[in-house]
Amino acid sequence: VTVRAAYAELTGVLYAPPSNARDQEVALLLARYVDFEEMTRRFFGEPCQKPGCIDHWAELTIPQRIEVEGLVQTSLTEIWIRQLNHALDYDVDIQSAVSHRLDARVHVTARPKVGSAPTEQIDLFFVPGRTPYRLVDERSGGLLSAKRNKLYDQWLKNPDQGLPYLLARLGKREAREASVPF
Repeated sequence: VTVRAAYAELTGVLYAPPSNARDQEVALLLARYVDFEEMTRRFFGEPCQKPGCIDHWAELTIPQRIEVEGLVQTSLTEIWIRQLNHALDYDVDIQSAVSHRLDARVHVTARPKVGSAPTEQIDLFFVPGRTPYRLVDERSGGLLSAKRNKLYDQWLKNPDQGLPYLLARLGKREAREASVPF
């Protein structure tokens, strides 16, 4: 599936009136088009993005990895559903994929149909050579995996926080929305 086809399928669902059923359908599509396992590994430092980083993913047990991945998926899905609710207000231009050393990048430009809201520039990253494309990272301002990795690293290194704190933050929607800069 191409990125354009996935976006067309997602926006097609968004024409339905807002409801829990519509949000569930969007969540199912996101689960199909996003590689949450790979994305979560990147958030936890695998592969390390800079010298001296810690691969916290390697420190987790398999049950912890499963729990963390589920919480990350729920968190991102909630955020993206809210953001996608505004997708129909934009004209979206999706460029062809450009392969780089580690990822294939698809550049997206979203221009507001009306009003003076700024044009959004978003880069979507995929593992090259894997089809269908499944999102593994995104950049709109800063690289999502780098931002999350920095935050998770802070929490995991702090002896007063650690993994229990990170799990609690991911699991508490109201706390996450109020104070985590995503």
